[in-house]
Amino acid sequence: MKPSVELINLTSKSLSKSLTRVEMARLEELLENDSNLDYYLQLTAVEANLPHLSSNEVAPFQKQPRKVKLWPRYAAAAVLLFGTGLITGKLLFNESPTPAVALNDQPSTSNAKASITSLIGVTWNGSAPESIDLTNESRPITIDSGLVEITFQSGVRALIEGPASFKVTGDNEAYMNQGRVVADVPDGAEGFTINYTEGKVIDLGTEFALHIPGDHRPVEVGVFRGEVEVHAKNGHTPMKVLENHAIKYGGSNGEHFSSIPFDRTEFIRELPSREFPWTLPETPTTELSELVFDVSHLVWKAGDYQAIVKWMHGRDALVIQNAELRKNGVTITQDNHMGMTGLIARSENNTYKFHINERPNRNDTWTLHLLVIADNRGDDKVGHFSPDSTGTLLFEDTQSLMSDAEAFVGTWEYRHNEDIHRRTFHADRTATYSINGRQTPDFAGASWEVTDGILTLTIPRTIKGKQANIIEKHQLRDGKELIFLNQPYRNGYRVE
Repeated sequence: MKPSVELINLTSKSLSKSLTRVEMARLEELLENDSNLDYYLQLTAVEANLPHLSSNEVAPFQKQPRKVKLWPRYAAAAVLLFGTGLITGKLLFNESPTPAVALNDQPSTSNAKASITSLIGVTWNGSAPESIDLTNESRPITIDSGLVEITFQSGVRALIEGPASFKVTGDNEAYMNQGRVVADVPDGAEGFTINYTEGKVIDLGTEFALHIPGDHRPVEVGVFRGEVEVHAKNGHTPMKVLENHAIKYGGSNGEHFSSIPFDRTEFIRELPSREFPWTLPETPTTELSELVFDVSHLVWKAGDYQAIVKWMHGRDALVIQNAELRKNGVTITQDNHMGMTGLIARSENNTYKFHINERPNRNDTWTLHLLVIADNRGDDKVGHFSPDSTGTLLFEDTQSLMSDAEAFVGTWEYRHNEDIHRRTFHADRTATYSINGRQTPDFAGASWEVTDGILTLTIPRTIKGKQANIIEKHQLRDGKELIFLNQPYRNGYRVE
């Protein structure tokens, strides 16, 4: 039977996630008809992957013909409707959102002068700090490599690159023995000071960079914006350094200030993102495409890394044939397994793992290379249509690879489309779910378990008398950030 114009329009809007509440309800009604359901599944290209829905575990991806039973079509529809919000129904449009959770914790103790607000690729020189809250009595933050972000009570944000030793000495002051730091000083925090062996830098309302290399080499100071005042330890007249200027002094250079070119590329001003957008080329082809991501600022040490390839939007699933991590253009490590990312029923084996044996050099260029292609659209073979698939790649280091069950317990908040979602993993291994502040029955009977650092959530579903559980997988980036491995959601953050 030829699909109606109404069904065609509603299916198209479902794929673009632009359905209204009334349209959602109407599409649910239309899909009660088997012919309409067949059309919906064919268009969304889920039918080719239906057998996976007959079990709770996702089987390894294989490009081969499959025999399809009739009943799993309804399970696939349930997964699709759940993913687009149809099963969650009317609650999607409640307009009383709760406040968004803050991304960075602020100091939690009354005598804290500053707080560690982020870490990337850190190798500690000695033991890690006992607390993220830092006071005058805290021992120095000492790292061999990586990035540490410290936020002072004054609002100053200091981004420190190892090797470095940095000690908080006040709510607007610090002492540094070695390393690179970029300090971003907001209005009202003027006067922020970093002391060091050769003297000190006093901010006059600015963003500045300081490099203390050690080994009796000169100190370098550069200004991104505003100006600073540099004091030498011998009491010479302080020197003002203006925007886009840089100087060096001390070490073998003696006490004289020397103007030098300001090489901005030598300093990291912002925490590098672990997330990279990707889009599959739209040209119809049967050839593999290569997606390349520069992950240089995320590779700081020897150890284990992983890439999670997530689909977020579009009609087509992405098939990943191979993943390589290269240093300066040379393949260092690779993961050759085949995977797929798409709607929840079509995401499997979409995590790629790598191991680096030797500590990277600071100036190495690290790139991640994926060989990919669109999957077939049901009976439409790849190469006969323009691919439509976009998503995000997450690149993680060893901090996020292993977590026990206790680490997941709690409430996690995330935003998707226009709504605020919360899911709570309880200590008794049950789970609850709310949207825009109202708890829903969608997780009724849900249970979870953790294996090898991955939390698997099983959500019971029965469609026309058939069991069709929804399986969702999660991983922790750290103690406060939750990654969805097979759902197109942005990361969730712990709600205290």
